[in-house]
Amino acid sequence: MSCRENDESGRSSSCSACAAAGVKVLNEPAMQDSLTKLGVEALPMTPAQMDDLVRRETAANMEVIEAAGIRQ
Repeated sequence: MSCRENDESGRSSSCSACAAAGVKVLNEPAMQDSLTKLGVEALPMTPAQMDDLVRRETAANMEVIEAAGIRQ
């Protein structure tokens, strides 16, 4: 698969590879410790899971988004 081809999720292979690398780093104990010290909770997820999270959060916060005049 070349970088211009899409995987089964419809994303480019480079997007999927980058997401997998990010999840791997977020799951490392040293990274978890560093994030915990900063008060951050890591949420390793696939690109599809991230899309779903953004959709849900956008829908849940639509009133605030509209009041602030935020547009895509």
